[in-house]
Amino acid sequence: MRQKIESHEDLSVGYMLDAYDTSWREESEYGYSVFNDEQPGVVKDKGYELVRLYHKEVAPKIQPVLVEEPIQFSINGQAYSGQIDIGERIEVPQEWGPTEQRLVIRDTKTTGRTPAEDAYLLNMTGYAIAQRQVTGEVEADTVLDYLVALKEPKYKEIRMGGPVTDAQIVQFAGIVGSVSEAINAGRFVPNGIVTGACGWCGFRAMCPAYLREIAPYEGGA
Repeated sequence: MRQKIESHEDLSVGYMLDAYDTSWREESEYGYSVFNDEQPGVVKDKGYELVRLYHKEVAPKIQPVLVEEPIQFSINGQAYSGQIDIGERIEVPQEWGPTEQRLVIRDTKTTGRTPAEDAYLLNMTGYAIAQRQVTGEVEADTVLDYLVALKEPKYKEIRMGGPVTDAQIVQFAGIVGSVSEAINAGRFVPNGIVTGACGWCGFRAMCPAYLREIAPYEGGA
């Protein structure tokens, strides 16, 4: 997507599959692993299918203006940093006068099950706040592009339906503040252990928190 900012053309599916293959090998060497009841080759092939799906259904409709843009801002007394996956500009009709171009923030996710509509809303709120501080504009929308690794892979687009609301920003600020206070007090619990995210993380076998808190009860290391 980064090269498409200037070229306005998608890379070939062959190029994307080669990049995926290289990334898979690098991650595996670094420590990524699959579950004991999964076969690495099968998991890797699912990834190939999702790359093809993205190339066919997602990439062609996006003309990015920013890709993997690092962001940082202060909210509720706490520095917050992250990365906007993709930003594109669209024409937005105005009640009076001509249309105007506004930013749409997009994020790509992969999952093995049909996603919930409100998943990752907190993340998208943070990205929206960041781009407002950078551009001085209110975003047109935030969009999640889901690639779902079912038996027959499918693509699901979830649009939030407009700019993030003031209520969502207040909620975001409260959560950031609470997490910051907990960390500073030395009582922050790693999120994956609370939410169950360790169950799908491919790096759990080398994570100190997982090995200390979860693995002994699962009969692991």
